[in-house]
Amino acid sequence: MVCALLLQAEMDMYISAPNGKYIASSGLDKTVHIWEATTGLCICIYSHHTKSVESVDWSPDSTYIASASIDRTVRIWRSLTGETIHSYGQHSDQVKSVKWSPNGRYIASASNDKTVQIWNALTGKTLFRYTGHSNNVYAVAWSPDGTRLVSAGLDRTVQWWSWKSEEKIHIGVADTFRQHAQPETIESRLPSKRYIPSWQFSHPQRYEDLYRSQPICYIFHGYSGKVHAVAWSPKSKHIAAAAEQGIVQVWDIERRSVSRRYENHTGNVYAIAWSSDGKYIASAGLDETVQVWEEKTGSVMFTYQSHSNSVSTVAWSPDDTHIASADKDGTLHIWEFQTGISLFTACVDVTINALAWSPDGAYIAATCNDSTVRIWNISTKTCISPQYTHPGFVNAVAWSPQGKLIATASSDQKVRVWNASTADTVLIYHEHSGEVKAVAWSPGGTLIASAGTDRSVRVWNADTGKRIFIYDVHNDIINSVAWSPDGKYLISGSDDQTVQVWETRNGYKTFVNCGDSERVPAPDLSQLNKVALGYFGNDVHIRWGYEVDIDTGLVLTPGDHLPL
Repeated sequence: MVCALLLQAEMDMYISAPNGKYIASSGLDKTVHIWEATTGLCICIYSHHTKSVESVDWSPDSTYIASASIDRTVRIWRSLTGETIHSYGQHSDQVKSVKWSPNGRYIASASNDKTVQIWNALTGKTLFRYTGHSNNVYAVAWSPDGTRLVSAGLDRTVQWWSWKSEEKIHIGVADTFRQHAQPETIESRLPSKRYIPSWQFSHPQRYEDLYRSQPICYIFHGYSGKVHAVAWSPKSKHIAAAAEQGIVQVWDIERRSVSRRYENHTGNVYAIAWSSDGKYIASAGLDETVQVWEEKTGSVMFTYQSHSNSVSTVAWSPDDTHIASADKDGTLHIWEFQTGISLFTACVDVTINALAWSPDGAYIAATCNDSTVRIWNISTKTCISPQYTHPGFVNAVAWSPQGKLIATASSDQKVRVWNASTADTVLIYHEHSGEVKAVAWSPGGTLIASAGTDRSVRVWNADTGKRIFIYDVHNDIINSVAWSPDGKYLISGSDDQTVQVWETRNGYKTFVNCGDSERVPAPDLSQLNKVALGYFGNDVHIRWGYEVDIDTGLVLTPGDHLPL
């Protein structure tokens, strides 16, 4: 069987055969493709899985493929013919990772059922179950001598263990790194020196990207309740977060410290927005007010008190002259921020969840609990048609920077991209597994970030809908997400009482607890005998035995020829 190199379906993982002659790719279309590495010709398509294939691995002799799927099975098959040898079905949930042992006799598979299972590659007989994880296990890898394994998952731990004795060698808690043993202690227990347990992206990209970029991320603690909204200052130097108990906190990113704590609200704060010059913050919430205050001093400039119910959303006009705010009664107010003089009001009789101005300030879009998005012409003060509709409540809305498209997030688990002029659907993103609560365009308009009740932030191509990566370190519902003005970072606020800032280029994160005075440093990637850790959502994979050329940043592994 021969097919063209260009794939029509989305392929999420590429891995080369040990002999360097072939490449296996897998993805959402439930198939695994085998390609000739030199010609790019597809010589086999394996299509016996019933759901998307999450992980693929070659046998050491390049004869067989092990493929793991959301359908809860791992299938062993001949790489060149597609003949199924065995199907392993002992997992009770999605299988996220599969790895052959170095001698080719055993297979380790990791699953959302919180186990890693080791079994005979040809007979499928279960030999060992590792149950040390307390949540989904996303990745597993063998040590080069085949006696030990490393696994990682949603419980934020990386665990080293011996599969024949179930002796747990080491558990590193990714939250803080404080429970890691000293590097020399870890190294002494590994089969040989200079091994790095490291993350490998399942998207095809150059390995040097993993090491040349500096992983920067902060987790801001200190809240005693849910974080409802987050926002960047226009110059990317500060972030603001709104939470329960009437608190808005502003952090200085460079100093990693709280620069302002605003506590004038008498109830939960549901919405915040910066003015475009960065001088003022508008905050609103349960006390039915919108308060405009100076970021530097915390001084209140104006309090708008014309709402008769909780204020759910607030947005500055692009020229900073007006503020739009809406409440749970479904009333939209647009008013001058310095005087409170009303430009106009409109009532839709259902809760308005979010507001967004068009980039030119000519229109305001509002998402509603009747499954619609309404748009008002500011100059004529009229609601224009047609309306945009979702099958479920519409929770969030964002205009593209160019003003031609609108993205909306809904309880139907989808994000829709619309033509702003015609209301025609341009794209539907449907990879979330729960209600989508937030959506944001990147400053350049090429990417969209969305987040919600599945506890993940997903970044995807705005033109094609192709997922770029998943960030899923939060432990609870994510209510808000925002890009830094330079597009380098994302900030997310969650019901887990944290605000997290992280790199958009690759999803790397280190951990700094700004609720404490102590800073926990990131691992030093220039020291090869230390452990390098990083999160990359559900696509995370672990590899043993890589050495890094410090001068070039290239990962050096004999016989490994992944496509670059």
